[in-house]
Amino acid sequence: VARNLAYGVVAPHLLRELLRVVEVAQQALPRITVPTLVIYSRQDNRVPVEAAEREYAKLRMPERELVWLERCGHLVTVDFEHDVVSARVTEFLGRHAGTREVRRAVTG
Repeated sequence: VARNLAYGVVAPHLLRELLRVVEVAQQALPRITVPTLVIYSRQDNRVPVEAAEREYAKLRMPERELVWLERCGHLVTVDFEHDVVSARVTEFLGRHAGTREVRRAVTG
């Protein structure tokens, strides 16, 4: 039996706040300097693939990685490929957790 774990009804004020947060995030993307992992599903029913590709292209750090999932929806951490998400995040953090760039970003 399939379940939809994504959002149901959203209050207008929450939608406005979400749009504000998206705008702030979009402006911040070119300023991110630490290694970055983006995991996205081609089957996401909330954010179009083109939007994910456009925002990913704004990232300017030398080490960035985009992982495409094929069998899940918007909530990739709990959907069919959650094990892939977990493995990729664990591997990425294992490679970068001790790097100078990440320590500087965390500690300031």
